[in-house]
Amino acid sequence: MLRASHLLRTHYYVVQRLVSEGKLTAIVRKPAGRKIFLVEAPSVEKLKKERARYVSLEEASRLLGINQLNILRLVEKSLLAGAEEPSADNHHTWRFDKTALQSFLDSILSKAGKRSRQVRNELHSFRIVLHRVTRRLSSSGEGIHTLILDILVGRLIPRARSGDKPGVAALFFDRNEVTAYLQMKLENRAVVVFRVIGLIKELGLKSELVYFLARKGLIKTIVRKNGNQRCRVITRKALSKFKSEFIFAKDAADEIGTSTKFLVNGLQNLGITPVSGRAIDLGPAYIFKRADLEPINLKKVIGDLPKKLLLKRPRIINSAEAAKILSVLERTIPELVRNGVVKPHQRSSDSEIHFFYRCTIERCKRQFANVNELISTKAAASLLGMTRSRLFYVWIGRGYLKFEVSRDGHQRLLKKSEVEQLATFLKDVVNMKEAAALLNVPYQYIRTWTKRKWLTPHPNPSTSTAPSSTAR
Repeated sequence: MLRASHLLRTHYYVVQRLVSEGKLTAIVRKPAGRKIFLVEAPSVEKLKKERARYVSLEEASRLLGINQLNILRLVEKSLLAGAEEPSADNHHTWRFDKTALQSFLDSILSKAGKRSRQVRNELHSFRIVLHRVTRRLSSSGEGIHTLILDILVGRLIPRARSGDKPGVAALFFDRNEVTAYLQMKLENRAVVVFRVIGLIKELGLKSELVYFLARKGLIKTIVRKNGNQRCRVITRKALSKFKSEFIFAKDAADEIGTSTKFLVNGLQNLGITPVSGRAIDLGPAYIFKRADLEPINLKKVIGDLPKKLLLKRPRIINSAEAAKILSVLERTIPELVRNGVVKPHQRSSDSEIHFFYRCTIERCKRQFANVNELISTKAAASLLGMTRSRLFYVWIGRGYLKFEVSRDGHQRLLKKSEVEQLATFLKDVVNMKEAAALLNVPYQYIRTWTKRKWLTPHPNPSTSTAPSSTAR
């Protein structure tokens, strides 16, 4: 059976299912009390030829030029049909008829109008149009299926095609037509729509996710009248209630230092299934009921899983662990964050408490010897009160400040002591242009007075290898 799975380029359990469905012929033998399936070679060859007409979800994604999740949304809306549909937790075994996919793609590309004389910056790509449709029309549940249907019926006409992009990603649309199309869709959308009242960003949720959860019924809505239109309103109170009853798998995984995928798989092995998620209802995030997780010790449950699945170390670490890896004091970590030396993964309500990806901290430790003596160009520009472009052009480009390069040569930081020395120097001096403004005289006067030694330039306190500053 293992050989059959290799020939069919599929999983072992899929071959078992094909045998049970009668699509493959197998002989069962029981030597020494074990059950062994011997799949007949002719049935494998026959099925292999049949399956050659089909492509995987990944191949379908490349052919159509859209991501896998959008393909599954088209299947959900009956615009595409799967030749072989998997169970809810095995979306990677989807199969599609290649001929049907090509026909579907050709019908969309055939709607492209004649190439106009418009320049590229007057056009929107398919990706940008899809993003705008998803954002603007998410309250009425519209997305890629809406855009594809409207292209097919001629409501929105592609005005150009690119030869170097696959599938529908090659289509380009007139900017003004896209704007008019979105306005028309907003005016003609369903009588009952969703609206959000309250500060969603404070609760850490994107509007598209909120609308999805509301349509699914996980967030309660109330009906209100707004002129002649009825609206299903999502209040801030309803969002707070949702967060008290449900938890995102990502948040639960971060708390115990593991990955979302590992947590979801581990809980499903215990019979705890998410109420929403990509493998459940094509949702944008995995969500569990808090009531399902409260009776169990998540950290212990993850620790009791098979050792081969267990993550050896937490993926997310706190400031104390980061300080231990970097061999610095814990109170130094917030300063390293402010200096741009390490980038936090997550920040708590306390601005001095941070969480990091372990790999980020370990990489920093490997690449630099004394991390507490370094500062990024962004933080340096802020400290010096200038733009990064000026910092590069005047102070780094002319050799006044020099980079500390990482061991792999991919990252460059400045020495904090040199930047602080320069900051102190700049507080006490002005350049020629600023001197002219202070004295209310033309700029050339300052140059003349300097040549006549009526004004004495201040030497730059940089390294001896840097050029001296005559503008100070």
